[in-house]
Amino acid sequence: MVDIPKNEVQRNVSSQTDSTESSDSESDSYGEEEPYKNIRDLSISEVNEENIDSSVEQLLRSIPSTSFGDVNINNSSNVVLGNIIKIKGDLIINTNHKECNNDHNKKKENERNEVIHKKQQVDLNKPESETVEHFITRSRWGAMDPAEDYTYTEEPMDVVIIAHTATNSSTETLANMVIVRDIQAFHIGEQDWSDIGYNFLIGCDGKIYEGRGWGVVGAHTYGYNKISICIAFIGCFLSKLPTPAALNACKTLLNMGIAEGHLTSNFKLMGHLQCINTQSPGRKLYKEIQTWEHFYLKEQTQT
Repeated sequence: MVDIPKNEVQRNVSSQTDSTESSDSESDSYGEEEPYKNIRDLSISEVNEENIDSSVEQLLRSIPSTSFGDVNINNSSNVVLGNIIKIKGDLIINTNHKECNNDHNKKKENERNEVIHKKQQVDLNKPESETVEHFITRSRWGAMDPAEDYTYTEEPMDVVIIAHTATNSSTETLANMVIVRDIQAFHIGEQDWSDIGYNFLIGCDGKIYEGRGWGVVGAHTYGYNKISICIAFIGCFLSKLPTPAALNACKTLLNMGIAEGHLTSNFKLMGHLQCINTQSPGRKLYKEIQTWEHFYLKEQTQT
């Protein structure tokens, strides 16, 4: 039986392994023409986490195959012809059950494709207009994939909720992309939601940032998530208004929602604070949306 020294092939070795098993140096090398006498004589390059697989493969390939003549074995058991290699330490073997898992993989792929197809159906259709250049898709702002599959709503929706993110705001698109990514990370990491909570976000650069999109249940307003979409203005608007470009972008998005069948023609527009106990969308912005068409004068939730 031939041993591979621990310091020649070592990967994920258990802490209980006897440290005195081998003291051979990895730097020892032998000429190619030296006769093979022992596995310790085989040349092997320095092994580390990155080259362990190739190094082991190199080592095994370098072991000369044994040739046998006629072999006659009678009344024997546990007979081994050829080399026996003993690995000192933990050996992890990755196997690919391609054939066994073929049906399972096809099923999972079909499920993923179905989710993608549904997302494409309810995703914001890009009209042939100037709106396209003002629309920032999830891929453009660098969104993470949702932690769970979306739940979809029946369209057209009858309620739109206007909120603010209570974060910094910017008139620069790159800065807003960073803010939106931070919001998504907070919603997933701290709130334990599957994705950013809003359906859309509006930046003071006049851009529309895709959140969960049309026809998807959000995570923004308890009791309203399944019956509404939420549009959040990026920033805090207690004492100031969003830019005119941002306000116009929101109105454009609402008109688009009606035209594409995502919203009813007589949908109800409400402030976040009318639905739950919050200051969102801020006093200034809430006062502004009260002048908009479709505003629904529902009694405000007490703060």
